[in-house]
Amino acid sequence: MLYMYVFLQNKGLKFKRLDQIGVCIYHLFYNFYAFFNSIFLIERIFIIYLKSLLIKIARKILRQQAIMSKVDNPNPQIHEIKQTISEAQRKKRDLLEQNEEIEDEIDQLEIFDLIRHIDDPEHPLTLEQLNVLQPENIKVNIDHKLVTVLFTPTIPHCSLAQIIGLMIKVKLIRSLPRDYKVDVYITPGTHVQELSVNKQINDKERVMAAIENPSILRVVNKGVSNSDRLDNCC
Repeated sequence: MLYMYVFLQNKGLKFKRLDQIGVCIYHLFYNFYAFFNSIFLIERIFIIYLKSLLIKIARKILRQQAIMSKVDNPNPQIHEIKQTISEAQRKKRDLLEQNEEIEDEIDQLEIFDLIRHIDDPEHPLTLEQLNVLQPENIKVNIDHKLVTVLFTPTIPHCSLAQIIGLMIKVKLIRSLPRDYKVDVYITPGTHVQELSVNKQINDKERVMAAIENPSILRVVNKGVSNSDRLDNCC
């Protein structure tokens, strides 16, 4: 302490008593201790917050996976696939599509062909086989470039209705010209949360947020991956 006293005296600091140097040094080290302790405290608080955030994210992902893995309808009714157009009509339509000089208008059956083979998220069956999609529930407005699709869940409390609607919407958005608008709705009276699901499916921001979710996007891509195939009977 004597050396510290001499050093501070040389620097021009005057102390009436020697023990004032001790008080000064004590406060100096105490301030350093408080400063570094506050840094460590902030670090601990940040780590605790980060852990809680990761736990919330993990729980949310697990809930989504549980919902997607849950089978609401273990024994769905499988419907016979009906012939939508005759072979002659299909050949005529194929010729029109190949002729670049003739503008091929998008019709109801063409929309149905695009989405009929989307796979159900619960079963190894298509939406057509489960009668979720029907040609008569598709409307095409050429003048307004609007496609409207109604789909029917297999049970009124289907928890995957939003995913099914999202798959239909994503498939059509990817397949149709960009100037077309796609509206997808649940067939009225066939689901207990019809209004809520319709709002989620047709809200642009909610659709984008859902697509940005890796787990949801994986289910959607899996459902539409085999939807480009064609049946000979149709």
